Amino acid sequence: MPVPLIRVSRNPLAYPCGVAPGFDPTHPAAPGCVFSGVSDGGNFINILTGIIGALTATPTVNIDGAIGASTRYTAATDKSTFTIAGPGSPTGATIASIFRLDSINNANQICIFDSSNSSLRSHLTTALLEVAINTTANASNITLVAGVPYFAAASFKNASTLNFVATNLATGQISSQSRTTASSLSTTAATSLTIGNNVATGVPLKGILAADMWAYNTFLSLSQLLAWASDPWSFWYPERRSYRVGISPVVGWGPLIAQRRNRFIGSGMVLQ
Repeated sequence: MPVPLIRVSRNPLAYPCGVAPGFDPTHPAAPGCVFSGVSDGGNFINILTGIIGALTATPTVNIDGAIGASTRYTAATDKSTFTIAGPGSPTGATIASIFRLDSINNANQICIFDSSNSSLRSHLTTALLEVAINTTANASNITLVAGVPYFAAASFKNASTLNFVATNLATGQISSQSRTTASSLSTTAATSLTIGNNVATGVPLKGILAADMWAYNTFLSLSQLLAWASDPWSFWYPERRSYRVGISPVVGWGPLIAQRRNRFIGSGMVLQ
């Protein structure tokens, strides 16, 4: 007789092992998304296109107990670059990352950076979560700690509201702030995104990255960000079902990413 499938509950803070990455167009952060990427261990893949990043230098292959397959960017030239078609005169953006800093290095440690000089990062001296909006730093009151796995996101309207959230993926503690900003994105359309580095100054993340995303012209309220912060992986891994028997549905470019991850695993990864 057929064996029934038994649904297994997942911890929303844990890396969704065994679930294929994908894209959910109904997620509040999905409109305007030009990049949704996950690490394949030694690089990044854009889930929207299946395109692998143009790699510079030698970011390190990594598997982390908290955030899974991840890429370590430590050298001044370590980066993964993607071509995008950003809109002209964007009205704002939503940016998010899942990462862990190895150390605090008195530099703007970058998670993701666009070619119009905006980024999500750790502030150079205070380790506060912040965004740079067209080169202007806009810090939150959320302090990042080395060695802690985080989901962090920021969403803003030009010269208006700027919202931040950060989830400690080890404890589930969520920090948030809503503030105003006088900054606006460049009117010039961005043509590329850089993962793990500030290409303007050559400052790497000095840590590991598991996922990144960028959406232009999309603003999330603080309540929307807080809802996302309670289930942070859902943007990159929208298929949350897992079964003891059988295979859960594959979404998006999951087969390609799984194939590349298996290749890296076969070549030997750094286990932590």
